Formats: sequence, structure tokens, C-alpha cells
Amino acid sequence: MTIVKTDPAYYPVCLSTKGKRCLIVGGGEVAARKAGSLVEAGADVVVVSPDLCNTLSERADITVLQKPWDERDLDDAFLVIAATNDRALNEKIAGAARRRRVLCNVVDDASLSDFIVPASVRRGALLVSVSTSGALPALARKTRENLEKQFGQEYADYLDIVGQMRENIIRDVPDETARREIFRKLADPQLVMMIKDRGREAVIGEIERIVREVVPGH
Repeated sequence: MTIVKTDPAYYPVCLSTKGKRCLIVGGGEVAARKAGSLVEAGADVVVVSPDLCNTLSERADITVLQKPWDERDLDDAFLVIAATNDRALNEKIAGAARRRRVLCNVVDDASLSDFIVPASVRRGALLVSVSTSGALPALARKTRENLEKQFGQEYADYLDIVGQMRENIIRDVPDETARREIFRKLADPQLVMMIKDRGREAVIGEIERIVREVVPGH
């Protein structure tokens, strides 16, 4: 067997899809999973397919165009995901998207895609993603399963607290060096674990203590 080494060619980025038209072509379970993820990210999701799986047909938070795909479906689209089982159609969608400068992902075919979707774990504001750059998606999924065990609901709860207090800290602590020190201390994993053992009020009290420690008299 000849092994050809290729360098990864992906630039890691988190896209804001809130309020943007995101098109999915395909009506199966893969398309349903993609639709669910985009809805969670606040996208305006449009699914185009003559046939729909039960999961898609039961969703009320997406727009469904139950018809064959047409290039005009790309009008005003921010991105498109081709999730059909027809390679020729996927190639056609990718080509049309490229001409229109619309970001395109073809499920299971990185060679036709402008971007790939990493395996991700979301815990509130925390988003942890892992990718093998298309070399072995199964390994990315396995790594995600391990991350799901490592990062529990306590991370979402902790970041919810810090997110609410962050603006107050920025407003009340004008010294940039002091702010950096506060946020460095708040990144201590023991504070995340504290929320499991002692609850939200204890964590809020500890954050306030840290602020007073860094900025005496605050």
C-alpha cells in the first residue's frame, strides 16, 4: 500500500449563523441532524427535498420546501449543506454554490466541500470541537464521546454565572491588568467543580471574593 501524506488545509473557525438563511438539501436523518444543529445556533433553516423523514416532517422550527432542489433555492443563502444520497446532485449543488460564493458542505465528501463540520460537545456557552480533517471521522466521534464525559452540565452552569457577572467586572474594574488577573483566576477548574458540590450561590460568593482580593476595597 502506498501512503500519500497530505497536509491539513482547514482553518478552524466558529461561524455565526444567527438569523441567517441556511439551506439543507436532503430529507433523511442526516439532514435532520444538520437541521437540528443549525436551529440550535439560531439559523433560519430551510430544507429542500421531495421526501422527508419523520424527524423533519414533525419539526415546526424549520421551513420545508417539499420539492426537487433548484439553483434558485440558493438565493440569499449564507451556507448550504448537501445531504442527499445522490452524488451527481451533490456535485451540482456544490458547483452552483461555488459560482454564487455560498459556503457549501457536502456530507461525507470533503473534496466537494468548502468546510467540514467537526464533532462537537456543547455545554451552554462552552463549545468544544474536534476534527481529524476528514481522515477518520469515526475517531473524531469517539473523541467527542470522551469529551462528553469530561465536560458536564457544571460547565454550562458556571459559564452562565460568569457571563452574567463579566459585564459588571469590566465596568467596575477599569484597570486592564487587574481585569486580566481576575479572569485568569476565574478560569480555575476548581471553581467549575464547586458548583456541583456547593451550588450557584457559593460560586457567586467566591467570584466576588476573588474580585475583592485582586482589587482591595472593591
